[in-house]
Amino acid sequence: MKPNPKGEIMSSDKAVKPQHIYNDLYDLLVEYFPDHRSKHGVFDVPTLAADLGKSHETIYKALLGDKLHLGVAHAILRLSHKRHPEMPLYWGDVIRFVLPEYRKLSDPSIFTEV
Repeated sequence: MKPNPKGEIMSSDKAVKPQHIYNDLYDLLVEYFPDHRSKHGVFDVPTLAADLGKSHETIYKALLGDKLHLGVAHAILRLSHKRHPEMPLYWGDVIRFVLPEYRKLSDPSIFTEV
C-alpha cells in the first residue's frame, strides 16, 4: 500500500497519515514482526493483517487507537508463537492494549476507602 501524494495511506475509504500510527502498539508489532517490513523498510500492515486473518482496516484502526480488541490480540499472540517460538509475545505483553486501565485497576489499594 503506497502513500498518496499527501503522504497518506489509504485504508478503505479513510486515509491514515503515517505519523499517526507511530505509538507503543506500532513499536511492539514492529519489534516482534520484523519480517513484516517491505523491501523499503516500511512496516507492512496489510501483510500482517492477512497473516493474522484480519482485515487491514482492523489493524490500522487498532494502530490509530493504540488498542486491541481481544480477538486481534489473540491472533497476534498466536502468530508470534508460530513465527518466533524462541521469543513469542504473551498476554502480559499485550494486556495494556486490550485493557488500558489493567495496571491501575489491578492495584487493590484503589478499592479501599481512605
